[in-house]
Amino acid sequence: MLTLPESVHTGRGFDLVVQVGLTAHPMTSDHHVSWVEVTAGDQIVYVIDLSPRVPYPVVRVPLILSTATPLIVRARCTRHGVWLTRRNVAVAP
Repeated sequence: MLTLPESVHTGRGFDLVVQVGLTAHPMTSDHHVSWVEVTAGDQIVYVIDLSPRVPYPVVRVPLILSTATPLIVRARCTRHGVWLTRRNVAVAP
């Protein structure tokens, strides 16, 4: 699940919040989210590796956009593979 404004202002910061799953994703040694990656357009802007010791996989990413940009978030579960979601973000002057 992604939490972010539908539109942002040029050059103003905002937080993208990535939560893997609507309920708490398991974080055990054999079943956990191992990494999260955020791409803005064609640039990777954030990558974080997670360990099974993280109690709940929620990541807050500060961003600043200057143009309308698709945000793509990928997360890898050690049991189920890669999850991907995409959200287009409008930018107002």
